[in-house]
Amino acid sequence: MKANEVWFRCQKARIMSWLGSNHVGAIIPTGPDSGIVLAVYHNGRYIEPEVFHVPNSPAEMWGPDGPLYRSQQPPEAPEDPAAPEGGPDESH
Repeated sequence: MKANEVWFRCQKARIMSWLGSNHVGAIIPTGPDSGIVLAVYHNGRYIEPEVFHVPNSPAEMWGPDGPLYRSQQPPEAPEDPAAPEGGPDESH
């Protein structure tokens, strides 16, 4: 593949994402259902790719409390500002 074809694919994806206001990837097809993603654009802006870890074995996917989901962190529970700090009030 020539450099100008790679550049053209990236520019085309950028323009299509800007026109459609959505995610569009510049992809080089490598097979019938597969390809290499060169870049991803959202509304004409380049999106930094996410780094992810591919486990070497199923044992890396399990922790002491069950399966590990590294890509999604559970939301933090908000603190209740109305609750007293010392626990329940037992002055009655």
